[in-house]
Amino acid sequence: MFLAIFILFFAGVNQGLQNWVILPSFNTLEQGQARTELQRVADAIQREVEHLELLATDWSIWDDTYQFAQDHNKNFQSSNLTLTTLSENSGINLVYIYDTQGKVVWGGAYADLLGGDIELDGFPKNAAPKNPELLNHNNLDSSHAGIHFSSFGPIIIASKPILTSQGHGPMLARPFWGAFLPTSY
Repeated sequence: MFLAIFILFFAGVNQGLQNWVILPSFNTLEQGQARTELQRVADAIQREVEHLELLATDWSIWDDTYQFAQDHNKNFQSSNLTLTTLSENSGINLVYIYDTQGKVVWGGAYADLLGGDIELDGFPKNAAPKNPELLNHNNLDSSHAGIHFSSFGPIIIASKPILTSQGHGPMLARPFWGAFLPTSY
């Protein structure tokens, strides 16, 4: 009998220590770790957004792109706007160039793991994007960048007005560059 009471007493003390001391400490540690991991993910996504925004800047402030926005020349298109190459070399899955009226000059989306050419909701092949405010660039330094949620998963989008290599206008077109987050599809 004494042994049974002794065992129950220590079992109760053990349970109490676990519930009131050990488990709260583990919960605090787990929550801290989860916050740290969440911040790492947010920082990684922000770096991806900034990287795509830099690529968009390189393409948007370039005399050849500026000329293409005016004359839609096939040489520029065949030399530079190959979605398979852009996807393989730069991780770019979406490129659309819209004129100042919001009409598609050139565009498409590509993801090898999704079978090649794809159409993203929000970016129809022959019309303005479903969020036309994304085309609004009020000045030459304007920029839009962030995450768009598509039927294939989140895709990072960056847009800058097309200007000359010296950064002069007028703005002739508004391109969108997009890259799926690495685990999106």
